[in-house]
Amino acid sequence: MCFFKKTVVEEIGLGQNPEYSLEDLQKEIGVIFSNKDYLKEALTHSSFIRHLPKDKQHNERLEFFGDSVLKFIVTEYLFHTYPDYNEGQLSKLRSQIISDKFLAEMAMKIDLGQYIFMSFGEQKSGGVLRKSMIANAMEALLGACYLDKGLEETKTLFFRLWEEVRDQLDSEEFNDFKTLLQEKCQKYKSKLPVYKVVKEIGPDHKKMFHVEASVTIDEMVVISQGDSDTKKRAEQMAAKKILDIVEQYQNK
Repeated sequence: MCFFKKTVVEEIGLGQNPEYSLEDLQKEIGVIFSNKDYLKEALTHSSFIRHLPKDKQHNERLEFFGDSVLKFIVTEYLFHTYPDYNEGQLSKLRSQIISDKFLAEMAMKIDLGQYIFMSFGEQKSGGVLRKSMIANAMEALLGACYLDKGLEETKTLFFRLWEEVRDQLDSEEFNDFKTLLQEKCQKYKSKLPVYKVVKEIGPDHKKMFHVEASVTIDEMVVISQGDSDTKKRAEQMAAKKILDIVEQYQNK
């Protein structure tokens, strides 16, 4: 059964083959849907309802479902990543990740707005770029992925997009690799990492810092470097590299 009426192509301006555009999106997100109706429903704005057969729906139900899926994924991640944080701290971090602002950033990374089925009037008024609309579609997409592929693949999709935009979060706690490294040192009863600026390049108004970090964890000595326009950020980059090295070593 066809998901849309024949007038879809002219109304949404996706060209003569809207299915091709959906294939593009699936390649972009790395998820090939078995049931394409889930994907189409996730991308159908309520303004497009008059173009749908009576047995089809717009994406608000999937948005509702995807919101719960998103909260679970984020809550589980924060619970395991920040074992020393209390409920209030975890709630604060979660509220940032599931905010429309952050979800819209994720959606824009894959040009999700370009794939949303909406009325011509909604399209003319800038719906493709409206943060609330594309954030809702992002939730619906996660809900659709869960229904079609299950939790693990939905997690993979979310974290793939998360890695591309996490630096844009307001809170530096998400990127506080120095704290995470310090906690790992405490876990293995190791001395705390040592950071030192080994080089400064450029004039004061445009200086680059080269920082070296060293630590011994689980009987392994690790030294890494980080470069940035601030000392603090360079230290964070060096700490992240150490965490990555230690994780690879321990996963062997």
